[in-house]
Amino acid sequence: IRAAVLAFVVGLGAVIFSSIRKPEVAQAPGPADKSAAVAQALRWLKSAQEQSGEWDASKWGARKEHNVGVSALALMAFTQNNKAGDPGNAPVVSKGIDYLVSRQNADGMFGPSCSASLYNHGMATLALLERYSADRKNEKLRGAAERAIKFTLGSQGRQDVSSWGYLSAGVDSANSSATVWQLQSLLLADSRGFEGLKPG
Repeated sequence: IRAAVLAFVVGLGAVIFSSIRKPEVAQAPGPADKSAAVAQALRWLKSAQEQSGEWDASKWGARKEHNVGVSALALMAFTQNNKAGDPGNAPVVSKGIDYLVSRQNADGMFGPSCSASLYNHGMATLALLERYSADRKNEKLRGAAERAIKFTLGSQGRQDVSSWGYLSAGVDSANSSATVWQLQSLLLADSRGFEGLKPG
């Protein structure tokens, strides 16, 4: 009897276990899915652009003084995915670049003067250089890029620091994330033929 009961319990358990729905393992999105997601994201960014060509950071929970940096990041989404989305993205990029150039001061810095200015500046310089990479005959872009690079080099810390930080903390401060943005822009500038970026 015990053997029969044991066999019944084991059999019942097997039936119940087999009826339990196994969790479905999510499949990694394929190239087509990724392209569709990128195109959808670019459409949203396009709809969020202001008539002035900027993206207003204050509408999405950030400070308005970060508009230049946020706009630069949005532009890089387009310049780095120029085959994605609809072909009507060219005006978006053109308006965005015009906005960035309009926010460059006489010293070459992009954006307002604030503690985190180098974030704005580094992102905007990188976005401008990416656009220049596709339009190297554009003297306006090259001139703006040269002024930006000059400011970047001038805002670097002393030789024993050799980094960038918050402007309000002085040139001797160091901040790794601010430094990375400047380095990325300088590396791209060097690869595009801008001079004076390597030790003599």
